[in-house]
Amino acid sequence: MSVAEKTKDGAEKGKVSVIVIMEILILAFGVLLSIEGSVQALRVTFKYAWCFVFAVFGVGLIGVLIWRIRKRFTWLIGIVFIIIYLFTAGFGYFVCTLNKARIKRLQYYESKTVCAYVDDVKYSWDGKSVTYNSEDLIYVNGYPEHIIKVYIDDEERSMGVYTDPSSQDIYLEIYGGATGDYLILAKEDIQDPGQ
Repeated sequence: MSVAEKTKDGAEKGKVSVIVIMEILILAFGVLLSIEGSVQALRVTFKYAWCFVFAVFGVGLIGVLIWRIRKRFTWLIGIVFIIIYLFTAGFGYFVCTLNKARIKRLQYYESKTVCAYVDDVKYSWDGKSVTYNSEDLIYVNGYPEHIIKVYIDDEERSMGVYTDPSSQDIYLEIYGGATGDYLILAKEDIQDPGQ
């Protein structure tokens, strides 16, 4: 740092730090990633518009660094800001990216009639109930233990069927990644028309 100047309030004012400029550029890159993740989710649904809060937060952090750019130890504040933004915006980006894929998979089924028969008991999907938590789900074995038929718009499909001991519903697996995507089908007392 060169010879520091004195401001009106007596505080020292120095040269612009190259480190702070680098920190601003890193945060700006993070803001761009955050916006990109939010836009990707918005192409599928406006439900995740709140994710733009992370981009606004990043712009605010950049604004504070620019405001303090000539003050001492601003580079330390910049490091703290980068760490905070990495975790907060990283969380937002992860939520948007993960849920974009989930919503796309779910949209395929939203316009369809989904039902399943397990031992002649009918279960139907209401068009919106879904879970992404497979922790307590138990796989239902098919023949000879159970007779399982799954229909998507009256077309029989072979899909994983699960139960939860704490519920009378069944869970139809539409995606088997990490935690999985499951449609929740409620029980009805109607016999299988194919019987």
